[in-house]
Amino acid sequence: MNRTTHPAALRAALHFLAFAGLLAAAYAADYWVAPGGDDAGPGTKEKPFRSLERARDASRSRPSVPVTVYLKGGNWYLEKTLSFGPGDSGHEGAMRTWTSYPGERAVLVGGRRVQGWKTAGAGVFVAEVEKGRPFHQLFENGNAARKARHPNEGYLHVAEGIPQRDAKGEPLRHKLWGILMSPREFLYKEGDLPTGSLAGAEVYLWAGFDWFANILPISNVDPAKRLIGLERPALVPIVIRPERRYFIQNTLGALDAPGEFYLDAPAGRLYYRPMAAPIERQVIVAPTVVRIVEFRGTSPQEPVGHLRFTGIDFMGSDFTNDFVETSGTHGVGVWNEPMNKEAAIYFEHATQCVIERARIDGAGYSAVAFVWSARSNRVSDCEIARPGFHGVLLSGYRAHFGLQMDVNRDNLISNNWIHHVGRNVGHGACVFVWASGGNRIVNNAMHDSPRYGVCIKGEGMEEGKTAKWNGVKVGYLDRYPWVHSGSNLIADNDLFRMSLDTEDNGFISFWSCGAGNQVVRNLLHDSRRGLDGLGMAVYLDDAADDCLLKKNIVWGIECGDKRVAFFNKGQRNVTENNILVCGTNDVAAVRMWEGFGRTAVQHTYRRNLLVTPGATAPFIFEFAGWELPRLTNCDFNLFFNPDDRYVMKGYPAPGLDATLDDWRVKTPYDHSSLVADPLFVDPLKRDFRPAANSPAWKLGFEPIEVEAIGLRPGNPYRSEQKALQKALGCLPDYSGDPGRPVATSAYVHRPSKSATLGLQDYLGAGGLASIFGKGGVKLYAEQGTSIDLFDDKSRAGGRCLRFYDAPGPKYDPRLMVNTTETSGRLRLRFAVRLDPERPAPLTLDVRQLNELEGNAPYYSAALLTVSKEGAVMADKTPVAMIPPGAWAEFELATGLGNQRTDHFDLTLTAGGATLYAGALPKKDVAFRRLERLLIYGHDSVDGIFYVDGLMVAVEK
Repeated sequence: MNRTTHPAALRAALHFLAFAGLLAAAYAADYWVAPGGDDAGPGTKEKPFRSLERARDASRSRPSVPVTVYLKGGNWYLEKTLSFGPGDSGHEGAMRTWTSYPGERAVLVGGRRVQGWKTAGAGVFVAEVEKGRPFHQLFENGNAARKARHPNEGYLHVAEGIPQRDAKGEPLRHKLWGILMSPREFLYKEGDLPTGSLAGAEVYLWAGFDWFANILPISNVDPAKRLIGLERPALVPIVIRPERRYFIQNTLGALDAPGEFYLDAPAGRLYYRPMAAPIERQVIVAPTVVRIVEFRGTSPQEPVGHLRFTGIDFMGSDFTNDFVETSGTHGVGVWNEPMNKEAAIYFEHATQCVIERARIDGAGYSAVAFVWSARSNRVSDCEIARPGFHGVLLSGYRAHFGLQMDVNRDNLISNNWIHHVGRNVGHGACVFVWASGGNRIVNNAMHDSPRYGVCIKGEGMEEGKTAKWNGVKVGYLDRYPWVHSGSNLIADNDLFRMSLDTEDNGFISFWSCGAGNQVVRNLLHDSRRGLDGLGMAVYLDDAADDCLLKKNIVWGIECGDKRVAFFNKGQRNVTENNILVCGTNDVAAVRMWEGFGRTAVQHTYRRNLLVTPGATAPFIFEFAGWELPRLTNCDFNLFFNPDDRYVMKGYPAPGLDATLDDWRVKTPYDHSSLVADPLFVDPLKRDFRPAANSPAWKLGFEPIEVEAIGLRPGNPYRSEQKALQKALGCLPDYSGDPGRPVATSAYVHRPSKSATLGLQDYLGAGGLASIFGKGGVKLYAEQGTSIDLFDDKSRAGGRCLRFYDAPGPKYDPRLMVNTTETSGRLRLRFAVRLDPERPAPLTLDVRQLNELEGNAPYYSAALLTVSKEGAVMADKTPVAMIPPGAWAEFELATGLGNQRTDHFDLTLTAGGATLYAGALPKKDVAFRRLERLLIYGHDSVDGIFYVDGLMVAVEK
């Protein structure tokens, strides 16, 4: 039965609600806390409480009204964690807020001061601490010290691993990689260990790969064998790749640098080399807690909620001496799941909680963690500095707990300055998301991370397989709702100086995540590392499906020796309206790959601006293997290479490359794409916005609103962050006018050029003279290559053409003859000599252009190559060897038009001797007319070859 509310009744209800709100506000409770207060008092500003716990408990007596707790400014040293449970929750309209006294700043310190220092000689001081109570961090005046380590910088390298053996003494091999298991022992190199005893010392180790760091106590050292044993196995076998990196820490023999400490926990002695003197005036703090504050509900159904900390800082907390990724503080988990979920500010089963306008510095593990169920919480307007592991961790339930456990979601991480993460654990992230969805990570400035900026992962499954999750059989394509880590938005963030000490990762990375994740309008830039391996701006790793990458700008990604802007695996991913400015040694702008049985198919690439100024491999796209399902749509892109070199690597098959022209003719892709200078506003200032006259706008490219990216004015640390970013040289300058037309690009553009070099005189009345007179003979020499006339005393007639090749260009120096001959018998003659001191390889290609016929851009009658060793190949057929330094004469003949055959005749002589005479199959049997002849250097080498006696004739 429908009922209509009377207007008068509605007005009465509204008036009642307004009155109730005023009444609640009138009865809102304020409590004040100061170190000199009294817990037996009323907790007023005049008579404050003394302890944080007393203020918390007092708030419980006011469940129906808003409560604000004010903390006196200064350092609050905590002996135990400040805990909140469901009974401390507020509710809608009755938030529990903790803040500092007006005009002051309270700092919750997760430790106690260490005093009573005595000199131990040589700049080392010692203090008595509680016996048998280990701690793993130390702070001086708010700056993190470190455990004494050897070496002080960089790494040692494992000599070799020691195989683990079964009961019969046979060495065990890893099931996946097939290598010998070596998880607990390794050999060190002579002279690598520090002096003194290693009792209580630890190894910080990159076992297997440069992916996950391990911290493991040393169980034994055998100097005679140069062997180190570990108390428990590393995450993976120690030696999968050679030269595994490690260092030794927490040993007195390595205490040789300011800011290093060594704790003899059983004896209760702390040894320290201070950063400043005298030590008595320094505030030195040893941690007492791992969690400074915790918010813990009892279950997803009984969470803690509606608690807010604003304008309070947090400093320092403890860590561990035993860290392995899949086994830690929260039990044992699956690969890629963080099992060390501790944090200085810890949430478990929490909803509608807020951390804002806080400086969170020096956490031992992560700075902030939302564990198991965590819904609609917020971290905003904070500085999160120098955490031991992650800046912010969101970690929910594994897939096998069931669909109903999608309860870590809809959280907001916004407008935070997150930097220098992973201080204790080298695979840390600014924001790490595991099995958590619907979160928004927006408007953050993130930098200086050894591995990730933002990483989103979930429980994995191989394609074609099934899993039984919560009693239900789930297939590969049905898994998305189960892994929970979908529909996350990563937008308007400024990320730089990522991937500084690991490889095989992106600034933003996904692995086995749910569907619907979006990476929109981020800056990803300016990172360098010497460690080899993969480095990417965005990495859609295994089983990262249905992702959107849009309006991102990438430049300066110089991480490792195999770097690309976007590395895309997975299925149905869309990449559109991005600007990717690659470095000179990047592998490709975009790489598409497959791994562990998971296919990479149905990708979309449209309206992207791809700049590839590669010195050695300027690939636009790189394919692991080509098939049409790899792409769904690829068009309206803009490609620019300052040296006019555009290559698709791995198309049409692995090991084969194709030009952009090949790609466009042979596939349905990029037919509407452009090859043009994008005309950025000011690339030298890293302003990569297209100017008003950029050809990008003709493609429907959408503007990227760079003014919306990065910290917003609400962050109190914004000016400090921008100043540091400028000092690091990573701050783009957007002061230029994007509406002003740009006349020329800041890139050095080397257009193809012709040069006569007196060539007409050289050709004389030969077969090319008439073609040259019509402009049909051209020379191209770019990027340090050249073609000139040379007086070769070893050859009768003297003058010849000398071709200088150089590292970088792959198809220059180049001589091109354009003509049209459609019938008769073609005869081609030329002579070649390789420089005896600096030989360079070359190619001869006889072509029929074919832009409008079939699928091939051209047909070749003959493709002859000469290696720098003198080996002559006809396509893939070995022909002969040219003697070093000798002139070799080539004569080639084949029919045109109605005289065409499926072969050509070749005669090759040198020094009067015949090296080869016979018929060879045409490369393309469809060749029937001559339109282009090419002789060019085909490799990126520093070398020389000579060409002489070039003659083209057709006998009718």
